[in-house]
Amino acid sequence: MKQAKGRNRLLCVLAGIVLVSLLFSMTLASAGGPSGNGDSTIIVSLGDSYSSGEGNEDFYGYDPSSVLNTIQSEDWLAHRSEKAWAGLLTLPGVDGRMRTHRYVPGEENTNGVNWYFVAASGATIDNINTSADNGKQNRNYYRRDGTELYFGTTALPGQLDVFYDTPGLDREEVDYVTITIGGNDVGFFSMMVDAVNPLSGELFDRINTELDTFYDEGGTRDKLYNAYHRIEEAAPNATIIVAGYPELFSYSGSTLGFISRNEADFINGSVREFNRRIWKVVVECRKEGMKIEFVDVEAAFKGHQAYTKEPYIYKIYLAAQEQDCCSNEVSRYSLHPNKSGQKKYAEAVQTRINDLERKKTQTRDTSEVKNIVLVLDSSAGTEENVLTEIRQAAGAFIDSMLAEDAAIGIVSYSTYANMKTDFSRNADYLKSAVDSIYADSRANIYAGLELAEEMLDGTDTSDKIIVLADIDPADEGLLGEELLEYCESLRGKGITVYTLGGCELSGEEQLTRFFDDTADRINGISDRPEPAVSAETPVPAETTEKKAAVWPRIVFPSVAAVVIAATLTIILVKKRKAGKK
Repeated sequence: MKQAKGRNRLLCVLAGIVLVSLLFSMTLASAGGPSGNGDSTIIVSLGDSYSSGEGNEDFYGYDPSSVLNTIQSEDWLAHRSEKAWAGLLTLPGVDGRMRTHRYVPGEENTNGVNWYFVAASGATIDNINTSADNGKQNRNYYRRDGTELYFGTTALPGQLDVFYDTPGLDREEVDYVTITIGGNDVGFFSMMVDAVNPLSGELFDRINTELDTFYDEGGTRDKLYNAYHRIEEAAPNATIIVAGYPELFSYSGSTLGFISRNEADFINGSVREFNRRIWKVVVECRKEGMKIEFVDVEAAFKGHQAYTKEPYIYKIYLAAQEQDCCSNEVSRYSLHPNKSGQKKYAEAVQTRINDLERKKTQTRDTSEVKNIVLVLDSSAGTEENVLTEIRQAAGAFIDSMLAEDAAIGIVSYSTYANMKTDFSRNADYLKSAVDSIYADSRANIYAGLELAEEMLDGTDTSDKIIVLADIDPADEGLLGEELLEYCESLRGKGITVYTLGGCELSGEEQLTRFFDDTADRINGISDRPEPAVSAETPVPAETTEKKAAVWPRIVFPSVAAVVIAATLTIILVKKRKAGKK
């Protein structure tokens, strides 16, 4: 019986997604033609080792015949890779990838200069946030050339200097600034060293301390906020694209090199939390009018972390590799995206650039575009076969919505919520995020809704929608009446919440009648008989009495007499579940 109930609940979810897809599509208008904006042509790439391409030889400035020449190159000391993801990006006004248009001081690029690459391995926020001497980054080197030993420290210029000191670069003409930053401020490399050192015992304390002090005055949050504003000041017309960090280790298997399962899970969770905090700072800046975007890459790396069969991230190397700056340390290549990982980073960022470029050609006010957050249950009670069918149904939903000019963000939730993607119109990108969801821990519906609310708060659209696929009842976070009150508060903010789960009907005919009745009620048709509800799922009298009040009716002024249909609202679903107990 339990299996039958679960199957009926799944059918309800799948049918609901199809219904909402069809009826949403009736209300969404298509985009207009070109606006006449010029093609984008210039990218400046700032950041740390996750932007410089650490670990991927060769690095610009490398001279295989001379260690001395190599260590005198700022590009090599910064470990700016010829295969870095930022160099794989393209712009509509540029022929080919950015790496063929790289600026090199004192050299002429016959292809034209469109890419300024100053990211540096080991960079911290201070190397972005300040200029002149205060922004300089000290890079150590320790290299042998036969019997000769070269060691010392070279100061790299502050990264913002590129906007002010580069001949021929008009900082007001920069179209995009890409960046990953903050990982070294919370001790990513130190974290890795602690993890492989059995005598350290500081891994958990170090990470917890960094996260605990994130919001302290002058802490990492303030530094990020100030850095983004300094970049905006340096490139006032550019869109800043902040890329997050991937989870480093697989969630399955026991082969993790020098890392224990417990440590790997802790590190992954810390990376997710850090990404979410970076995203919150980005949202805060966006609310102030800054042109800034966050690109989540967690989904792109899911299943391909370090120590998997097809990794996108290098494993831990205890010994220095051929082009490490210091041959007497644990390799800095460790736990950085490999060549495949660089491509995945590029794909994720390119998707966002393409979305932004598409918006430039729209004559329609972007505030009219519907922003939809698809919130998916990934709690432990969601079996893999159910997740598989949810992924397929969500994929169909995505195709339907994108065809009608909506933007979709993906959130999954278990004990905690995880933003799988910010708002995007790229179907493959969104579907890969959905496909990366796995069952884990308890069901905290509130966490999923809260994160969706935060995402919508960061947009200027007038139509804000949450579509919740809740397979299991909430057993963590807000419960019962408190959860209902929170849902009401969302409605009060103008956020429409649709829930696609929670109903248990026995049979396809009843399911069809149920959704027909739902659509009729939303359209103001009330002469259809009540749908038959399984005797196994009695509906309390008080729920029946309130039913008419909780069907959401939404009329869009631009599309007369058109309404959006959905399944049960949060209140009806939770009241029904409460009535079963």
